[in-house]
Amino acid sequence: MIFRLLSPAAIATLLFAGLPAAAEVQFRTPSLVPTHVIQLDAPEEKTLAPRVDGLGRLRVGPVRVLEEAARLDAWAPVAGGYVTRVRITSIGAVGLRVRLDLGNHAGAMEVRAQGEGEVATLRIDSSAGNEAWTPWTEGERQSIEIFSRSAPAEDAVRVGGLLHFSQSPLAKAAATCTLSTACSSGEAALDTAIAERKKSVFKIQFIEGGSGFVCTATLIDTPRRPAAFALTANHCIGDSLTAATIEGWWFYEASACGSTLQSASAVRIAGGAQLTFTNFNLDSTLLQMSLPPPAGALYAPLNAALLAPGQAVVSISHPRGDTSRWATGTAGTQARDNARPYSMYLANWSRGIIEPGSSGSGLYTMNAGHLELRGVLSQASTELSCTSTTLPTLYARLEAFYPQMAQYIGAATVAVTACTDAFDSACGCVRTRSGVGACPPLPSNTRR
Repeated sequence: MIFRLLSPAAIATLLFAGLPAAAEVQFRTPSLVPTHVIQLDAPEEKTLAPRVDGLGRLRVGPVRVLEEAARLDAWAPVAGGYVTRVRITSIGAVGLRVRLDLGNHAGAMEVRAQGEGEVATLRIDSSAGNEAWTPWTEGERQSIEIFSRSAPAEDAVRVGGLLHFSQSPLAKAAATCTLSTACSSGEAALDTAIAERKKSVFKIQFIEGGSGFVCTATLIDTPRRPAAFALTANHCIGDSLTAATIEGWWFYEASACGSTLQSASAVRIAGGAQLTFTNFNLDSTLLQMSLPPPAGALYAPLNAALLAPGQAVVSISHPRGDTSRWATGTAGTQARDNARPYSMYLANWSRGIIEPGSSGSGLYTMNAGHLELRGVLSQASTELSCTSTTLPTLYARLEAFYPQMAQYIGAATVAVTACTDAFDSACGCVRTRSGVGACPPLPSNTRR
């Protein structure tokens, strides 16, 4: 990795290279030359793989940490406050998010970031944490403008690293047998229910350790509405630091059935989330989004009753991080993966499938014309594909997670059959310590 701070002359040359001049007017100070320009050479090819990690999460690229954080210590006075500008490049990236390391500063600051498209905004505050990630922008360069109402100290903001997207979050990567939520199911009642519920489902892009990932989450209805609580998988978001990096992609679907264009109503909201409660054993996480959901988002109703085998089920997710897709099938008997002391719902698909990137999405059943959330996607066979659509998919049971999260969402706790022993028959099936028992066998090649 090569990290260079360029001369003012070189900065002026790069500032106007590769971006339409009109796009710069969206900054507060379009004529201000960046005080820092940071360039990283293309990363080694080996750092760009694998596409799917060991937990089955869709990986979009590596985090590149600067050898020495770049201190943004030159602030220009402007109307109402102070501004600094920086441009960062990571050669070969199809998109960037930049890590800002925050020192002590009184009050919030406004960040505006731009790549090859429109300006994205973010509010940062050191009282909420010592780092923040800018919104995703397309292309290998990101220009950043930071505005503060009060004069920042020299160590108020540093550029500490970036997420180098080797896979575009706009890529059309879902399998051909996945079914767009913009396409009809052929059943009027189901179409109406999917059209409603897809407004609760959003793609989450987040950063954990040395990589960026994509999963799916669902905005849920609670007694504390309009508080923006969401459910996803523990293997997607399992700690507060990761939750704080979330950028939500809402209404991200095709503009029409068969179209490769995204809907004009798609909205991205950066700002992260608070991890409210998580449980590895149930592979479920309750989040509270830091910002309100966009206008038009709907809260998915919950149904914490035990799901019976044979019931019709529906999935809505973002396979491969693509636009939203639906699938339908039936619930099977409960099954367990041996890594967790709770059995999970088994789903078998008859139309559509899930893929990496779908992790954390909801399993739904129909009630009075509405889709109610019953489980959270945990894992599936690695061989699930368009030619093998009936291989097992496992969902964490809302019936088991709801009593644990109830206190956080303002709901009364409910009595439910708890699984307190990894080999307890009350957990839905029996598996002996040798792995032999009444639990349906699972293939060894499962992904989470």
